[in-house]
Amino acid sequence: ARTRDRLRANQAIVQAWVAEQPGVRQIPPEAGGVTLVSYPGARPSAELAETLRATHGVLVVPGVHFGLEHHLRIGIGGNAGLLQEGLARLGRVLAND
Repeated sequence: ARTRDRLRANQAIVQAWVAEQPGVRQIPPEAGGVTLVSYPGARPSAELAETLRATHGVLVVPGVHFGLEHHLRIGIGGNAGLLQEGLARLGRVLAND
């Protein structure tokens, strides 16, 4: 029950963040601890994921690994504060593209 509560709470964090991001859309999970977001722009997802990792300390999985370019797979099973900070960093990178 505690895990489900955490996933629901973190899913709400992602939904709120997506609502504030121009052109970003979410494919909510049916179950599990990850969600998928699409983003605008021409930057390939592998390049964006590497920039986030190397420059901003944010780990995401590029959608190209699943045949979904211009998408990122984001974990939602962890600490809510870290999720919020990671999303804020992702938002700043997307805003500057």
